[in-house]
Parts: sequence; structure tokens; C-alpha cells
Amino acid sequence: MTGKCVIRRGRKQRHGIAAEQAGFTLIETLVAFAVLALMLTVLFGGLSPLMTGGQRAEVLREALQLAQARLDGLGIVEPLVSGESSGHFEDGFDWRLRVGDMHRSARSAGSGGAWVEITVSATAGAMLTPPTVSLISFKLAGAPRT
Repeated sequence: MTGKCVIRRGRKQRHGIAAEQAGFTLIETLVAFAVLALMLTVLFGGLSPLMTGGQRAEVLREALQLAQARLDGLGIVEPLVSGESSGHFEDGFDWRLRVGDMHRSARSAGSGGAWVEITVSATAGAMLTPPTVSLISFKLAGAPRT
């Protein structure tokens, strides 16, 4: 009986390419990294507005607290005087206060009041449009002492 004896050397062949040669080339690897980098850029670009939105909300919250504190002290800590004034908080916020004319009918009755508008805005900093908070209220002047 004569038969052929087949001796296989090395590894099995896969689709006509030797197993030693099968793998990723440098170009394929670089393309894969480029695609991964592009996908991560798009992903982080989508998360960026969420981060700035949270920062903006924090700035608005702080501006609202400053405006409320300034409005609460008006007529108590400082007199309620008609006119406009402005200033700067230590936290980097600017404020503008407008007090309307005291109502004559209320003044003649012994108590008075005025419309008050306080506007607190953050400095521009990293944000393109700095957040601004405005509060409008009617403040009563102190009752006359007897």
C-alpha cells in the first residue's frame, strides 16, 4: 500500500494567509485609534454643555442669594432713598439698585414705600453671557416713631 504521508509544518493556514502573518497592521491600528479618538471627542463635546450648565446654575444661585440679601437689608440696614446706585460684591458680582419715588399718598398717611429693583450680575469671566438676576419688590418704609 502506497500512500502519501502529509506532514504539516508550522501552524494551520487561514484563508490563504499563514497564521504567523495574520494580525493587524500598523495602519489598521492607527485607523482604529483615530476612529476611537473621534468618537470620544463627539462624546465629550456632548457632555460639555452639561458641565457649563451646572456651572451657570451655581453662579445664578449665588447671584440670587446676594440680591435677596441686599434687598432684605434695604430699609432696615440702609435707608430707603429714591435714586440709583451700583457697586461690587467681594465675590466678583456687580450690583445695581434702583429705588423709585416714594408714594406721596402713603407718605402723607404716615407710612411710605417704594418700588425697588436690584440687579446682580456675574463678571464675564469664562462665560460668554454672564448670568444676571433681577428682583423687583415694593418695600415699606419704617413706621413713624411716636
